[in-house]
Amino acid sequence: IYKLPADPEIIVPSDWQETIDFLQQFPIVESYQWTLPAADDLFEHKTELITSNAGKGRYVITVSTGKELSDENAAIAVSSFYVSNIAVTNRREAEQTEFRILSRDSGLPLAQVELTIFESLYSRFDRRFDIIEIEKIYTDDVGSVSYSRRAGQSFRVRAVFERDTLIPDEPFYA
Repeated sequence: IYKLPADPEIIVPSDWQETIDFLQQFPIVESYQWTLPAADDLFEHKTELITSNAGKGRYVITVSTGKELSDENAAIAVSSFYVSNIAVTNRREAEQTEFRILSRDSGLPLAQVELTIFESLYSRFDRRFDIIEIEKIYTDDVGSVSYSRRAGQSFRVRAVFERDTLIPDEPFYA
């Protein structure tokens, strides 16, 4: 498990070798090895992981069938996740998206949360998506804030409260 900065512009590459090289610049906060039962029965198998050292922040977990990520014959999976006390809910109305920001611990609304809106724009020249910051808005005393969006717009948000950050995995759509 690697710890990354909570920056939406830092995108994990989709190419496997680039991903491995990219992750090497970040600290490994936990590492495990397991021997899993054979999965040749064609059923879907799952496992859960409890991390002991994951403080608030953004993480990337890598799983490999080899002992090292650099093993060319290994199957590799990569996924990112956040540990945060911030909960983001939303409701779409007409051309507005209303966000409610709550504390996961208490369930109470969080006032003065900075919500940064980002738009993904496809660059035909680079053949990739660029993430552009559009605007910053702040929640009111009841943890609520609205964003006026364009029709067809896809956007992401970053919520920052005190020293805690959350960037939900899924984009929002107009």
